[in-house]
Amino acid sequence: MSTCKARIQVPVDEDFLAKLDEARKGRPRAEYMRECFITVYEADRTRELERAYIEGYTKIPDDSPLPEAQVAMASEVLSRDEW
Repeated sequence: MSTCKARIQVPVDEDFLAKLDEARKGRPRAEYMRECFITVYEADRTRELERAYIEGYTKIPDDSPLPEAQVAMASEVLSRDEW
């Protein structure tokens, strides 16, 4: 595996660059931008996984009576506790 990192150029206007410089709080720009890229990438990935999960349950719904039974049992047990 190569230790070299690819470099990318991202043009931004001066106003946005000033906001980035303020937000990075002294960290190097490259480090801050990598963190931003990773955050956006992970958010996109999470949204895609959630979409796939919802699509899967839409196509093949869980018709099991187990969740309703668990709720009924939990409400019966918890109703006996003094809060």
